[in-house]
Amino acid sequence: MRRCLFGLLALVLFGQLGCGGSQQNWRFTGVVEGTDVQVPALTGGKLVALPVQEGQPVARGQLLAQVDSTELHLEWLRSQAALREVSGQINVARIQLAQARADLELAQTTFERLDKLYQQGSLPQQQWDEARNRYQKARVAYRMAGEQLATLQARQKQIRASLALLRKKLADTRIYAPVSGILTTRYFEVGEAVPPLGSVVEVLRLDTVWVKVYLSEHMLSRVQPGDSARIHVNGRAETLPGEIVWISPEAEFTPKNILTPETRTALVYAVKVNIANPRGWLKRGMPVEVELFPGEDKGQ
Repeated sequence: MRRCLFGLLALVLFGQLGCGGSQQNWRFTGVVEGTDVQVPALTGGKLVALPVQEGQPVARGQLLAQVDSTELHLEWLRSQAALREVSGQINVARIQLAQARADLELAQTTFERLDKLYQQGSLPQQQWDEARNRYQKARVAYRMAGEQLATLQARQKQIRASLALLRKKLADTRIYAPVSGILTTRYFEVGEAVPPLGSVVEVLRLDTVWVKVYLSEHMLSRVQPGDSARIHVNGRAETLPGEIVWISPEAEFTPKNILTPETRTALVYAVKVNIANPRGWLKRGMPVEVELFPGEDKGQ
């Protein structure tokens, strides 16, 4: 979930840069904003660890919280025992099926041989009946042995699926940072119960930040998403690169927080500029200057 907690940026200044030349770049002042990332507990339960305090930096993949996994671990052990048991039963069932197949083949061969004698009148009725009964019983025994093996194999598959789910649930009891940034909020404390998918902490992402500036209608035809920008930070000679990623399709009145008597009734368009911030120079709420490089009229 993303929230913008600071005021949006102001269209307050644009002037010429460089020495000479007819091309004028535009400068705007604004406030750096970041993206808040809600980090949920995929598995509910009691929190047993929250090693990071509010305001501390976190790295992507860092452990942020631990949900109690005792019950899940016990269930895992029970399922492992059940899997071992059913695996042993399957081994026995396979032996029994092989024996039943051998018995069936013998009974079938014997019956077919005796049936020929019976058809020739060389075998008493009683012996023929006994051979036929043995053959029929062997067929039933073979079918039942196959069904028993199939039942056990289905049970084994079910237990393995349960173990895979338990493995994921156990892994989900450990909550890691999805992005690098600053841990801004802890919604729960150690000992409290967290519901499944409930947000445990909030991380402010700072590796990429953004600024909004506001352009008048006549400026829009000279910029477009993908255009580059340059970010000037007070106290630093080095600038940072930026990129226009979004231009609002709707006009709005100049935001109240940047209102001046001259712009009170002006209609402007919000423009979002993303800024790569790998070294963490920029902090949320920091004022910066955004320099845009207008091109030829793009017919927007």
